Amino acid sequence: MIEEDLLLSTIDTREPSLCPLGIKRLDDLLGGGVPCGSTILVEGPPGSGKTSFAAKFIYEGARRGEKGVYVSFVEGKYSFYSFMKSLGMDFYDLERKGLVTFIEAIPLHNEEAARLIIERVLMMALEEGVKRVVIDSVTVLIQTFGLEKARELLTTTLLRELKRAGVTTLLISEKPRSYTESEVSVEEYIADTVIELNYRLEYGKIVRYMRILKVRGVSIPLSEITFTLRKDVVIDLAVPIVPHEIPAIDTSTIYKTDIGEIDKLLTGIPRGSQTLIITEPGINSLDLLLVPLIPLVARYGGPAIIRSYVRAPEEIKRVITQTARRLGLNIEQILDEIVISAINPVSQSLHEIAAENARIDSTVKPRFVAIHSLNTLLELYPNINVYLGSHLNNVLLRRKHGITGFYTFSANPKIKDIPGIDIYDIVALVRTTKNEEEYEIEVLRHPLYAFPKRTIVKRGLFKPKGV
Repeated sequence: MIEEDLLLSTIDTREPSLCPLGIKRLDDLLGGGVPCGSTILVEGPPGSGKTSFAAKFIYEGARRGEKGVYVSFVEGKYSFYSFMKSLGMDFYDLERKGLVTFIEAIPLHNEEAARLIIERVLMMALEEGVKRVVIDSVTVLIQTFGLEKARELLTTTLLRELKRAGVTTLLISEKPRSYTESEVSVEEYIADTVIELNYRLEYGKIVRYMRILKVRGVSIPLSEITFTLRKDVVIDLAVPIVPHEIPAIDTSTIYKTDIGEIDKLLTGIPRGSQTLIITEPGINSLDLLLVPLIPLVARYGGPAIIRSYVRAPEEIKRVITQTARRLGLNIEQILDEIVISAINPVSQSLHEIAAENARIDSTVKPRFVAIHSLNTLLELYPNINVYLGSHLNNVLLRRKHGITGFYTFSANPKIKDIPGIDIYDIVALVRTTKNEEEYEIEVLRHPLYAFPKRTIVKRGLFKPKGV
């Protein structure tokens, strides 16, 4: 009994400290990172973002004061440093400060050379306090020495000793794009965490995605997460917002436009609410978007973002100027409060557009956001699931941060034709009438009252003078 108690007392039951991977949303999913001393495998085909992921792991560790070693069997130091500089990571500076060592091991001639590199890495871990190591890539070792010898070099000689020293190691492995789910590499068995990076083509655009296949002791709710490669952020994950983070509509703060017809129809616009304006084809939806927005900016201040998928910035600025002049508002003051953001939807995937929208929102921190011509995205990329997934997350993020949003969608004005209509708090339908001087506006949903409201307004309310 005494011997058993002594044996149990020698077992370390403390929770291991966590090592952040340096990719914020991924670390959030993992509860802060992976246990220090873990072995991480990042696998995928060429061009999927593996090297950028590994570089970010070393870079962010160094910024925390943790020394790192990057061993490359595939790329030279200056080529690596130059590319990472373009992503906003200055490895030259970290190397000068003694926080990063890059070991260039190309070509790898023989087993003896590999063992010398491994011994150098172990010495740096034991004597110089290195806490993070990247091996790029395991595939080269296997191709050079064969599977059994490469596995021996990794597991017996390197990984076991690094784990004992509390060093977190990231291995990169090449994996074909077309592999089957049943194919499991030897590297996956020896790793504590396995992350797959890959990409697919959607309507001619590259869409990168991540799968977290294995994290010992952690349950991962998401099977696939899209991401973009972006300067400074590097790996920008599109992690869906958690439902409990979304607050209820703030009915204690009600915005009014000071335009009688609009305020009478809407009663008011709650802060953080999201309004969809559905228009018939042929109606100038940009004018419809700006008439309520510009008075709100004049009365409550900005910043405000106006984003269009079909109009150029100068054209948007011209319409803003005309509308502000017609409403008797200070043009310079309005323009100072507005950020005009025109995105060419042909040049990016829906995932990249959503990431860019989220980036601009987080940078500007607007009070109001107005997005013109959502229907253009669906016409170019007619995948409703992808459209809704990318757009819905941004709508919910705006609600979370109290950003009041306005959106236009040009379509045959039937409810069944508008995808995702239930995600909006206010829905207004704008139709033409037999009278060319009038619009019919019907509010189909509003959080401040239960029944639809309908009114007729003069088109001149929405048309700049002289048009």
